Amino acid sequence: MRLSLPKQLSRFVLSPGSIVLIDIFLGVLGIEVFLDVVNFALGQKADFKYAIEGVSGLATMFVGYGVVVESRADLMRIGGLYPALDSDYQHRIDGLCHDYGLLFLVVALLLEVSEQLLLLPNDFVNTAGFERGTCVVLSALFFILLVLLVRHSLGMGWLALRRR
Repeated sequence: MRLSLPKQLSRFVLSPGSIVLIDIFLGVLGIEVFLDVVNFALGQKADFKYAIEGVSGLATMFVGYGVVVESRADLMRIGGLYPALDSDYQHRIDGLCHDYGLLFLVVALLLEVSEQLLLLPNDFVNTAGFERGTCVVLSALFFILLVLLVRHSLGMGWLALRRR
């Protein structure tokens, strides 16, 4: 079956291999931000603003990524790839993407809320002196995101191996 260029592009972007590559890219960025936040929480780094900007940027990326990954089945349909490429294998990938996409979204939103609490003026929520403690929470949430990325990638690989 010959697919049009837009469908080929959709198929490439939504393929398990591309999704795993994005997982790896976000994982590398996540490790960098995680280390910055941990170093701040441990008192080894003094630039709080730098760490928080990293948290904000990456959390926003994870929110977007979570929405896209969670919606893989719908994007395959909108891109015209379903029903032509519809199979049990694709449905298993869609299910895995839906579950992990939702988890990425929830944890990233918790990161955003935690980060925003620190940025609110102290008149609303007095967070003065709680920066390091909040960075411990942010570190834990980032660790959870990194574990989810690894599990998502391994799950995609496992499905690909079982397909053969």
